[in-house]
Amino acid sequence: MKVKIDGREISVERGTNLIEAAKLAGVFVPSFCYHPGLPVVGVCRICLCELEGRPKLVAGCATGVEEGMHVITRSEKVAAARKAVMEFLLIHHPLDCPMCDKGGECTLQDYTMLMGPSRSRFQFEKLTWPEEDVGGKLVLNKNRCILCMRCVNLCKDVAGLDEIAVLSRGEQTYIGTVDGRKIENELAGNIADICPVGALTSKDFRFKARPW
Repeated sequence: MKVKIDGREISVERGTNLIEAAKLAGVFVPSFCYHPGLPVVGVCRICLCELEGRPKLVAGCATGVEEGMHVITRSEKVAAARKAVMEFLLIHHPLDCPMCDKGGECTLQDYTMLMGPSRSRFQFEKLTWPEEDVGGKLVLNKNRCILCMRCVNLCKDVAGLDEIAVLSRGEQTYIGTVDGRKIENELAGNIADICPVGALTSKDFRFKARPW
């Protein structure tokens, strides 16, 4: 089917989401929770796009292409929405990138530089949690977690185990192990790899070398 991405017409297969369609058009759409190898959850909202003729923005990961669709990924409306999402994610996120093991390969760090905000309006004390050894040679830093749920979906849908879950509610929501049990699955190393920020890091690698 034919669709337009920022004015560029391309042919895509039915069922393709807007993020993948944009890639075919050479257009970048940011994403945190989306991964082509995992189920779509649509929780981060950083991939919001505009559709011509529709009043509301849509999540690029959870919206499939339609014949004749005109997708707009670069507009004032889209930029304002993405900037608001970034500001929300940074409310409790520590601004200590040089001290973070993920510094230099962190998606949140890259997007902050790309689309802002340059400063926070949040004037209250940030929530903090201690680092935790969660097993599987992994260390969990809840302070850096953006609740993208990649780790949850990897454990559940790839490893077939419910070892990590979203716990609590409201601003106290965090990622943790189920019933406090240690992670034991053989794919635990992939959890650190798939985390877009410095929330889950590997004890085999952390603070020993930079990726570059």
